Amino acid sequence: MSIILEINNLEVSFKNKDTTVYAVNNVSFSVVRKEVLGIVGESGCGKSVTCKTILGLNNHPEQSGEVLFHGKNILEVSEKELNNIRGKEISMIFQNSGNALNPMVSIGKQMVEVIRLHQGLDKIDAQKEAIRFLKEMDVPDAEEKMNEYPHQQSGGINQRIVIAIALSCHPGLLIADEPTASLDVTIRNQILQIFKDLKKKLSIIIVSHDLAVIKEIADRIIVMYKGMIMEEGKTEDMFKNPLHPYTKALLASIPFLNRDKIILKGEPPSSQIKPQGCPFATRCPDVIGEICHTKRPSETILANKVYCHLFNNKQ
Repeated sequence: MSIILEINNLEVSFKNKDTTVYAVNNVSFSVVRKEVLGIVGESGCGKSVTCKTILGLNNHPEQSGEVLFHGKNILEVSEKELNNIRGKEISMIFQNSGNALNPMVSIGKQMVEVIRLHQGLDKIDAQKEAIRFLKEMDVPDAEEKMNEYPHQQSGGINQRIVIAIALSCHPGLLIADEPTASLDVTIRNQILQIFKDLKKKLSIIIVSHDLAVIKEIADRIIVMYKGMIMEEGKTEDMFKNPLHPYTKALLASIPFLNRDKIILKGEPPSSQIKPQGCPFATRCPDVIGEICHTKRPSETILANKVYCHLFNNKQ
């Protein structure tokens, strides 16, 4: 299958006068056509920063590495080129649909503006296209919604509208950052069904702390901790046979999997200190010595791709 996005050795940090936050540390992965890649991990692990880097949405980052979209390094393109990629070729759905929509502008005007910008349609055709996408997302009374405002809608309807806007320019890659986090269970399941239908048409990166969501929709999973990838593999393999101690602890926290609880001791390392070894070493129940604290584990390919000194000699 053809690769549409390839990230190589990505490093992202944020500096102010007194401190540096090392948000993403040597991250590499790829996304193939019509695949759903799930990225999981606790808050502050670098999931959202990684995704925002793909579209150049971080504020004043220091970054290195490559973000190759169809072979072109997005980190090196001009702002004009980046604006042409955003929305048209890569779209992003943010966690809070209420914040993603302008409360002072009607839904129709927001959609028409995006469609005209990226598709070059006149106003009438853009309005027809907007209504068509709202209907595809099962937004009730789509024509009437065009003249209404986000505050008049429920959270679920606003999320459908945000998805309709993201899809309205036919992107090849959709990035969804916690798309179901603020929704109740019934609405969440409806939104997940939309993503299941979308995976037949385009590639998706879905970010979530909810492993139940990821299990249901993702073909492949990346597990992150403190800016680094711990493990990567097919969803079925990851849930059946997790390898990294952090992945095991993460899965053990899910009640429906009926795994023995793993109580992690210690504190996560500060993001203001660049990790020299494995960032999970301070809490890992299987830490094997000083090497875990001082040397970054290399990639080991077993059933899953794992970054852990426990496996470095088991290829």
